[in-house]
Amino acid sequence: MYKYLLALCLLLIVAGVVDAAAPDNYTAKMTLSGMSVTVAYMDNKMRIENPSINGIVFINLPDAKKSITVSNDAKSYMEQPLRQDVPSPGDKNARVDKEKTGNETVNDHPCTKYNVTFYLKDRPKARYDGVIWEADDLGGLIIKYEVKSSDSKRKGKASTVKMELTDIKVGAADKSMFEVPKTYKRVSSMQDILGADVDSATPPVDGQPDATPKEQHNDEVYE
Repeated sequence: MYKYLLALCLLLIVAGVVDAAAPDNYTAKMTLSGMSVTVAYMDNKMRIENPSINGIVFINLPDAKKSITVSNDAKSYMEQPLRQDVPSPGDKNARVDKEKTGNETVNDHPCTKYNVTFYLKDRPKARYDGVIWEADDLGGLIIKYEVKSSDSKRKGKASTVKMELTDIKVGAADKSMFEVPKTYKRVSSMQDILGADVDSATPPVDGQPDATPKEQHNDEVYE
């Protein structure tokens, strides 16, 4: 489960700023292909937390090209290079071609729906197709998208990544959410961050499923 969530957090940066009017500060609940997390976004930085993993925070810093995993329980953190194998169409470094296809209401927000083709400026050969919904009442913030990777090799099929934002609160993020406390210790491996949780997981009870977290494979991510 930890590996699955970390992969999603590393791959899915929802920059959300498609034009100058879209908010660059908000908190929200995000559904990533069936997994629910809470997010905070500010100045092209993203904080991600999964309520089922207590004490662990993922902070993505696209401008610095790094991701930070923080353990509030262990008071430690680890830095890694940020990978975006399947980027968001809202990424500031993306070139996006849009075609309007209609208007829909998503989670009480009036939206304009577009078909899009996009790619990262430094990776022009890796192109992606998808559908996005921009909230008209939030300055064009992308609150829903479905993106298909044209170069995916998983099972010989293209993969589809789905994202949706709910409970959006503009201006609710604070810069402290994206900073590691100065007293926290930097470590070099995920085992140092998560090892205690994994090793000390509750043993299974007779007749009950194993409570130890396992890596998940969510078929909804791939279509």
